Amino acid sequence: YGQMLRTGFSYLVLSTVTFVMCFPLIWALSTSLKPKDEIFATPPTLIPHTVTLENYEALVTGRPQYFQSGGQSVDTGATPAQFFTRWFANSVIVAFGATLISIVVSTLAAYSLTRFSYWGRNIVPYFSLLGYMVPSIIFVFPLFLILVRLELTDTLWSLILGYVCITLPFCMWLMWAFMRSIP
Repeated sequence: YGQMLRTGFSYLVLSTVTFVMCFPLIWALSTSLKPKDEIFATPPTLIPHTVTLENYEALVTGRPQYFQSGGQSVDTGATPAQFFTRWFANSVIVAFGATLISIVVSTLAAYSLTRFSYWGRNIVPYFSLLGYMVPSIIFVFPLFLILVRLELTDTLWSLILGYVCITLPFCMWLMWAFMRSIP
């Protein structure tokens, strides 16, 4: 009986902590689904009385949003639709590009480290892990100098290469550990 009580209490504590941690996300989602007049209603409500997608429509189409707050109009500073869609596309391109390059390079490196015999192959994974332990901010200035020399500043490639520099050591370490376990 005591074990069930401890388990129930653990679940209660974990559920409470999870709810508290996720509450800002739940509130943001709830607010995004409310019409304008309900967003500033007093008292605030978590569950919208009327669910609407007009806020998402305004975001995608670039329609300006104005709210009445305290008797005066408040401009929310809606951005044109082409900016949002372009920014979203850029984020997807950078995320997929960095992920693809990191996976391909780390897989090839890990395969080489686990399947071929050469001097230093047992040391390289540990240097890779050492590279992951270095704070990422240390790479900013040298990476910037390289990108300037390659004329890649202000491009998506600069972001992709920056993310690859940060993620590659850990990906290589993971792939090395995985391929080492394959007979």
